[in-house]
Amino acid sequence: MTPQWDGLRHFAYQKEQLFYNGHSKSAIMAPGSETLGVQNMSAQGGIAGRGVLVDYCSYAGAIGKQYDATKHHAIAFEEIMACIKYQEDISGKQMVFLPGDILIMRCGYTRRYLTLTPAEEEIAGKKLPPQTCGIKQDTQTLKWLWDHRFSAVAGDSPSFEAFPHDPNADFLFHEVLLAGWGCPIGEMLWLEDLAETCKQKGRWSFFVASSPLNVIGGVGSPANVMAIL
Repeated sequence: MTPQWDGLRHFAYQKEQLFYNGHSKSAIMAPGSETLGVQNMSAQGGIAGRGVLVDYCSYAGAIGKQYDATKHHAIAFEEIMACIKYQEDISGKQMVFLPGDILIMRCGYTRRYLTLTPAEEEIAGKKLPPQTCGIKQDTQTLKWLWDHRFSAVAGDSPSFEAFPHDPNADFLFHEVLLAGWGCPIGEMLWLEDLAETCKQKGRWSFFVASSPLNVIGGVGSPANVMAIL
């Protein structure tokens, strides 16, 4: 279980089979193709900016909401807003999201995964389609992400968004974020220590620094990420 960034070669618009900036599947899959590789993130000095934590796991625990983070659990827009309000009540300050921020969602997946027995781990790994917690595919959340102009999103689950996806939704966050907006997705980050520190300080923003690998044509990269408060 390794924290990672999904780069822009990772996911296309599924119906159109087009990657970021309209690059075709054939261009991406061509032998030796470097198009949209993670070397571009490395060449720009990596990822550095202001991170903001939305700690859904702590919020759910505070209101007595029970769920298994290694199984399907979709976090609705209203729950995200309620979580932000919960954190504002703790700090006594409004949470402000700025253009270019890195949104980080804690669902509790990595913490829960480490408690699985070998048998439970095997069962979870063999489920098809895979099951995981994450944000629900709904247009309100999509609009909220767009309006706040996040430069990247990340979380502690394997996919940031819930899987299996909502059958009533006509999009996946992976295709819109990666292929549409050029917004990297961080997955399986270890957020337990960060969440505890943020709660103690009543502060949910911090500096994020990440050094993706300089892999020519790479689809993704280990995150190599830290948060500094």
